[in-house]
Amino acid sequence: MHLFAPFCPVQTASILDDNRGTIARERIVLMATDSFIRLAEVLKRTSLSRATLYRKIQDGSFPAQTKLSTRRCGWKESVLQNWCDNPINWSADIMLPPDHT
Repeated sequence: MHLFAPFCPVQTASILDDNRGTIARERIVLMATDSFIRLAEVLKRTSLSRATLYRKIQDGSFPAQTKLSTRRCGWKESVLQNWCDNPINWSADIMLPPDHT
């Protein structure tokens, strides 16, 4: 883990490594229900301030929120987890659909 990586919880599981006969810890991210996360939870998970979060969105180093209704927005949990896995090298460019130019 990076020294300054923000806290982003992921589930871990013990699995049997057939090659060595040992049990290894593997990171597992469950994407079965890709829910939306509100701002307060995003700030808590990333340990970013509100100003820093919006500055990172502006410069493309943090995923932009999705408008859910007239007065609500949120972040997809899978996209947030993707950022948490590699916050330093994350770029909005790698999250664009393949046909987007």
